[in-house]
Amino acid sequence: MMRLTRRCLFITKISKISRPPASGYEIAELPNEKVFMEFLKYYNTKCVLAVLHSGSLRSTAGEGGAGTKIVEDPLTRSFISSINAMNMGNPNETKLALVPGPHAPRMVEEYGVLTYPTVLLFMNGKCVERVVGARTREVSIKALFTLRNAGRNIFSRE
Repeated sequence: MMRLTRRCLFITKISKISRPPASGYEIAELPNEKVFMEFLKYYNTKCVLAVLHSGSLRSTAGEGGAGTKIVEDPLTRSFISSINAMNMGNPNETKLALVPGPHAPRMVEEYGVLTYPTVLLFMNGKCVERVVGARTREVSIKALFTLRNAGRNIFSRE
């Protein structure tokens, strides 16, 4: 038997669906695995998503900026832009880090990275999930479940 749902009830249910934050997520572009380990220690209580990519990084210090940029990795660039459109949980609880795979050989071997990009989800300093390839929906679902299982707030604050 089918039930008739009033239009106003349907609209209120649709409006309660969680959305990604309006400003997006902060993404730290890290030069190597040593800096990533320090980043992981600093954000030990947060959910850290480490995106290992094949692109090399170049310094932008000579161009008026202090930092690095992805040179030529269109897959990583499109993957990162699509991550900003997905819900990865509360931005105060989720931190993203870009780590170049060629400059992180120990991480590549320890976590069995076969292809780039690979996303490693860390909670309390330990790797709890791994997503191989540019799969934004899978990353989103695993990040939300990781936060929920740790008893954290998964809802975005806008």
